Amino acid sequence: MHGDMPNDGGEWGDPIERLQEFIRSAGIDAEVVFPSGPTSTVVEAAATLGVPATQIVKSLLFETRQGEYLLVIASGERRISRPRLADASSLTDLKLARPETVLGVTGFAVGGMPPVGHDVRLMVVVDRAVMEQPIVFGGGGRTDAVL
Repeated sequence: MHGDMPNDGGEWGDPIERLQEFIRSAGIDAEVVFPSGPTSTVVEAAATLGVPATQIVKSLLFETRQGEYLLVIASGERRISRPRLADASSLTDLKLARPETVLGVTGFAVGGMPPVGHDVRLMVVVDRAVMEQPIVFGGGGRTDAVL
């Protein structure tokens, strides 16, 4: 870690600042907030924010053996089906990316990775259940923040 902030992004700079700049420049109706409790997991975030797990969005990075990446944005209570992901994305041999890969590709650490604002353009699959919610909460760039 670099500095006194958790998951501060090291060489990429403060992930909160980068995320706030991205949502501002992209015109996204969102804000980064700092809840008073833990938010690294879906269960923790739902409890801390006082919302159902369906309003928590998990952002997961998958990779193939060929070095292709797929960002999955799913409702917090959903299990991810790799065969369905392969059908939706036409990517085979998908596996969950390791934490160091997630940081290297997206610029954000696991546990705080937001659904938007990554360092590179990624193919994205969004769970339909996410779109059914009027408001969702996702990673806010660090483990102490929520978007």
